Amino acid sequence: MDEQRKYYRAKIVNLLSYECLDDDGFLLDQGMGKILDISQGGLLMETNAHIGSKFIFLTSLDIKEKLIKLKCKVVYCREAEPKTFHTGVSFVETDKKIRENVAAIIKAFLKTKTA
Repeated sequence: MDEQRKYYRAKIVNLLSYECLDDDGFLLDQGMGKILDISQGGLLMETNAHIGSKFIFLTSLDIKEKLIKLKCKVVYCREAEPKTFHTGVSFVETDKKIRENVAAIIKAFLKTKTA
C-alpha cells in the first residue's frame, strides 16, 4: 500500500475531549480520548466509543495549559480492539491556524515527556 499522507505524522500521546456534531452543528455525543499522532493535515485519536458523526470538535491543552479547539472532519473510525476505536480526522481550518495549533499540541507533549 502506497503512503498517501501529504504531511509527516508526529507520534504523540495527548489527552483530548471531543464533541460530535450533526450536519446542522447540533451536539450528538461527547467524550474523552487521546491523540496518537498528528500532522498539519489531521490526527489519529483513540477513544472508547465509536465516532459516528461527520464533524467533530477536539479540545486539547497547549504548553501554557490554554485550550486549543480544532474543528475536524471525520475520515474514518475503526475498532482497533474491543471497546477501543481509532478515528482519523482532517482539519477544517486555515493553514496558519492549523500550523499554530499543531505546533502548540506537539510542544505540550514534549514538555510532559521531559518533566
